[in-house]
Amino acid sequence: MISLPEHMTIKERKPLLDRLYRRLRSASSVHSARPIADAIEQVWLTSGDDNIDFIMQNAILAMEQEDFVVAEELLDRVIELRPHYAEGWNKRAMVHFMKKEFEKSLMKLRQTLALDAKHFQALHGLALVMQEVGDRRSALQAYRVLLHNHPQFSEALEAIKELNRKVNGQDT
Repeated sequence: MISLPEHMTIKERKPLLDRLYRRLRSASSVHSARPIADAIEQVWLTSGDDNIDFIMQNAILAMEQEDFVVAEELLDRVIELRPHYAEGWNKRAMVHFMKKEFEKSLMKLRQTLALDAKHFQALHGLALVMQEVGDRRSALQAYRVLLHNHPQFSEALEAIKELNRKVNGQDT
């Protein structure tokens, strides 16, 4: 278990994320990577603003309950109040994906990655969207970038094997 500060300012988030991303990249096994990835995900959910964090918690709850109208309203508010908060964009992309609005999801994922290029969940989302729209080469590239940042992301390893076969014409 990795110990994280209970309250974190925006200034504290970036250096902490950078350290965690370095540790994740050098993790030698899925077992050793898991707590690091979990810690990163906790940092993503910590905006540095208690009000934003509260809105995010409610948006996630709405997503879990598949109340997409409420989730969208809450996440739109998060993005409006904190446009440089990558996780607000990422969660908004997830809602679009869950609603099968792939182009909208793609736009939000690109914004997430513009704010945090190592965001492995956004990279995974990007790969999934690319697969859904039939762009296997872009999906493969997204998975490769994902593995560069999180070498122990097992779903990406399997997806790359499958996509390599399809892209190279061995499986149509």
